[in-house]
Amino acid sequence: MSANFSVMFLDDDSYLLSAYQRMLRGVPFHCVFEQSCRRAHNYLGSHSVSLLLADYLMPEQSGLEFCQHKANWMQPTRCYLLSAMHEPLLFKQAEQDSVIQGVLAKPITKSELLAFLHQQQHELLIRNFQE
Repeated sequence: MSANFSVMFLDDDSYLLSAYQRMLRGVPFHCVFEQSCRRAHNYLGSHSVSLLLADYLMPEQSGLEFCQHKANWMQPTRCYLLSAMHEPLLFKQAEQDSVIQGVLAKPITKSELLAFLHQQQHELLIRNFQE
C-alpha cells in the first residue's frame, strides 16, 4: 500500500519543514520536503507525488497559486493548503474549482498530521482499487 504513496511538503519556512521531517521520521511512505516553489514545480514535473501539502503564504507565490499549475505535473496530485489564516470564501472557491481538496490548520500536531496522511493513503488505495 505504501509503495505508491508519496507526499510533498512545500513551505518557505525551513523550521517548519524540519519539524515535519521529525514528525514523519520512520513513516512507511516517501516524503519530499521543498522550500522553493521553483524546485517543487521541477520535481513534480518528473516525479510522481500522491499528495501535496503547501503553505498558503510564501514569497514566490501562494500555495493556492502553486496548485493552479497541477495540470503540468507528472501525475494527478491531491493538493491541500497548510494555513494559519482563515480565508473561508477564498478556500471554499478553490475547493469548488478543484484547485485544492482542502485546508489543514496550522499549527498541526504530529498525531493530527499522521492521522490525515494515513486517511489520504487509505483513500488513494480505495480509488486505485476501484479504477
